[in-house]
Amino acid sequence: MADFEERSGVVACETEWGRWYQTVEDVSLEINLTPGTKGREVKVDISTRRIQCQIRGTVIIKGKLFDSVIEDESTWTIEDQKLLRVLLVKSRKSDYWSSLLENGQYQPNPAQLLQMRHKLDLERFQLEHPGLDFSQANLDKQYPDMMEPYLQTQSSDQQLLGATAMPVSHVSNGENKTDDEKLLESQHQNAATRLLGEQSQSQSTEQQHNISPPSQLDNLLESVDRLSVVTDDMKQENGGGSSGDSAVTIPGGGGASGVLLDPRVTDDMKTEPAMVVEPVVTDDMKTEENESLETDEEKSGL
Repeated sequence: MADFEERSGVVACETEWGRWYQTVEDVSLEINLTPGTKGREVKVDISTRRIQCQIRGTVIIKGKLFDSVIEDESTWTIEDQKLLRVLLVKSRKSDYWSSLLENGQYQPNPAQLLQMRHKLDLERFQLEHPGLDFSQANLDKQYPDMMEPYLQTQSSDQQLLGATAMPVSHVSNGENKTDDEKLLESQHQNAATRLLGEQSQSQSTEQQHNISPPSQLDNLLESVDRLSVVTDDMKQENGGGSSGDSAVTIPGGGGASGVLLDPRVTDDMKTEPAMVVEPVVTDDMKTEENESLETDEEKSGL
């Protein structure tokens, strides 16, 4: 699949000693050497699960491989006395390596690892369909087992970019929001502002329609309950009563002296002049009166 690699390129994990990348069939290491390094100064030991690379007496790589390799088919070469290539042939070609060594040593970041897996899938498609060319294809595929680390890395990268590219006033709690998130937040803020305005207007309208504060209204109702009106008939039934004008006092709130009301006299009664009503005597009433007088005279004559 060398042709596929040349057309599609490689997705490599950079390290302090060089880089490594993988295909469906193998894992390749490229180790930088000091120019002029000879073959006798390099020592590479490869076993089924281990690797050790020593250059001029210095151990560059040593540890347990992520997965097993075919020892007899794995090789190493020196190019131009400045680059060491190590080829590790995978025992299980269907698996991908998430790191070069166990325990996550020389592990690419989640974004690079996602690209590695996309490239491996495209390479498998190429093997299954040799008549087609998948070298320049784009694969939009997500892997559930690595989505969380990938999203965390994306968020971290966006926070770093936002902190360096945006003014401090535009960075809130270390978040760098996308245009869609900013638009959604702006809509929420506008809706909240409009709701607060409606509530404030409603409260203002209610205050305008209130006749008096609740405390004053309660005092007025209590005062009305204590009203006592005395009429002339009530006075006669009670034996007369006071000769002066009868009044009703409504206690005022807050220690006020109160308001004096006259229950008998209204404003209309004050404005209308007093009228004298004369009794009406009819002829029948006069005749009855005369008959009554004659009867008395006759009684007296007898």
